[in-house]
Amino acid sequence: MRYIVTIKKDSGIGAALMQIGHDGLNGGNPKLDCSAVDMSHPYFFHATRGPIETAEGPKHVSVHFPNDAVLFVFEYAKGEPHIGF
Repeated sequence: MRYIVTIKKDSGIGAALMQIGHDGLNGGNPKLDCSAVDMSHPYFFHATRGPIETAEGPKHVSVHFPNDAVLFVFEYAKGEPHIGF
């Protein structure tokens, strides 16, 4: 499964993603295409982006940010087309 994680643009992490990079916008909010998510921590959200192409080859990037920065998470199967994105 894959996950589209939409982050509030007015949060600290959302503002940073608007400047340094994201995987697209959803209603003006940055979104990340992730291969895994973990919402088990009471304060922080963990997501794994990737694989992302780098000079050294494909890499997975692990990110953590506050739960209140997440607007929503959309789960989809890798072979299915995105609807509305």
